[in-house]
Amino acid sequence: METITMSVNELVKAIATNSEKTQKEVREIVDVMKDVVIEQLREASEDVNVVVKVLPGISITAGYVDAHEARDPRTGDTIKVAPKISVRTKIGPSFKEAVNQ
Repeated sequence: METITMSVNELVKAIATNSEKTQKEVREIVDVMKDVVIEQLREASEDVNVVVKVLPGISITAGYVDAHEARDPRTGDTIKVAPKISVRTKIGPSFKEAVNQ
């Protein structure tokens, strides 16, 4: 199966082409959006989950994961995993439906 990948630069060009913005303006917006999303997701903690709705139908969630034990897939040994903030992306049904029309 072939995979088609759109890079950030290609996305910027496509947005600039379909809007009245220059590539430089679009790139600045994308960069600021990335910074704002990361800044917001960093607010996640043991007591607070953070959800950022990036586009209609696409959200990014950051949430705390307690320390736990896991299995190393290479060796089969049990390892200890430190507590961390897990980041996940969710694609909503409206987005999936739009792609499949």
